[in-house]
Amino acid sequence: MNFAIIEGDVTLRSGGVELAVDDATALPASTRGFIGVGYDGTNTRFIRVDSSGYQVIVGAGTAGTPAGGVLSIQGVSGGQAVPVSGTFWQATQPVSSLQLPAALVGGRLDNNIGAWFGATTPTVGQKAMAASIPIAIASDQSAIPASQSGTWTVQQGTPPWKVEGTDADGAAPTENPVLVAGQDGTNVQTLKTDTTGHAEVVGPAADGATPVGNPVLSAGQDGTNVQSLKTDTTGRQEVVGGAADGAVPAGNPVLAAGWDGTNVEILRTNSDGRLEPVLVDSSGNEITVTQEGAVYRLEVTGKVSVVGALPPPATTAFAIFADTPLTTGNHDTTWTIPSGEAAHIQSVQAGNEDPTKGAVVEIIFDDGTEHLVERVYINGQTITISFGDVMEARDGTDLIGNGSNELIVRRTKYSGTNIAIDAVLRGYY
Repeated sequence: MNFAIIEGDVTLRSGGVELAVDDATALPASTRGFIGVGYDGTNTRFIRVDSSGYQVIVGAGTAGTPAGGVLSIQGVSGGQAVPVSGTFWQATQPVSSLQLPAALVGGRLDNNIGAWFGATTPTVGQKAMAASIPIAIASDQSAIPASQSGTWTVQQGTPPWKVEGTDADGAAPTENPVLVAGQDGTNVQTLKTDTTGHAEVVGPAADGATPVGNPVLSAGQDGTNVQSLKTDTTGRQEVVGGAADGAVPAGNPVLAAGWDGTNVEILRTNSDGRLEPVLVDSSGNEITVTQEGAVYRLEVTGKVSVVGALPPPATTAFAIFADTPLTTGNHDTTWTIPSGEAAHIQSVQAGNEDPTKGAVVEIIFDDGTEHLVERVYINGQTITISFGDVMEARDGTDLIGNGSNELIVRRTKYSGTNIAIDAVLRGYY
């Protein structure tokens, strides 16, 4: 290339494309530039940029074979990390603490790792607590969810688990109770109590129904051991006192009581322990039996009325009234005993109007054959005879009804004139 020498002043005009530009000014359109080169010590080298115009910077040497000086990268003030991508490489793989400065490894890393892991070269796998890194849970730590696919095994230090309340035996409760439940064979059922907290125990069968299910074995304590309550083969409880028959009493007595229709009343005894029977009517009158030596005395307060025998509870009373005047020598008044029932004769009351004219009243059981039960002679007076409880005729025939068997009250006069003979037979079946 030849260059011409121009002497004198040269005026440059901006009529074409400028090659030089001012600093800190906008770049004019269509401005051309020079291609820059560098020198590697032997040859010139173009300075390279990428498609966006950013300069491409690479270190000396090839991958895996570093050469040349150190390339220093300045980060942003304040410590913001400089993002790096690609593969880091050194001659010895993997990176170990031996490749770090000895002062850093010995003075900080070895001490800290050894203190944390128990060794500078920890092994994998589970460790005992003494060889493990402790983990502290914050004092205000919220619940940490935990789950696993298998079965949880949770134990205290010395199994089995011991469950106890906060209050000692016999002390007043201070905490909330635990709801207790059972199982009916299919579902869980809460144990039921009344409003005072007493457990309501109900058997599986209703009152009056045939028992179902197995019974609960009841027991008591003999002072040392538990003893099952004894029953006979029919299930009746066998109650035995502490002393044998004829022996000196042993143990404490059982206080006995009865019921007055409203309240429970303790049975009263005298100072010798003998029972004092006292009957009290609705008016407050008392009947007391006392003993003086070999004599028993019946003491009655209030007005006393003598009445005939009364039929027992749950029985049916009957009465045969024979009171029509006699026009013939005798007259029968009958009563049919209900089928299958046994008649019980308790008393007869009889009398006639004339003391000079005798009469007789007979009680007869007729089952097709007449059987004399009792005979009463009267002579102008009225008498009442209590038989107690007669259930058979004098010959031993039972007074049983079959739908046609009868009791007969037969009145017989001994004079020829009409007289009134009354008779009333009472009993029950």
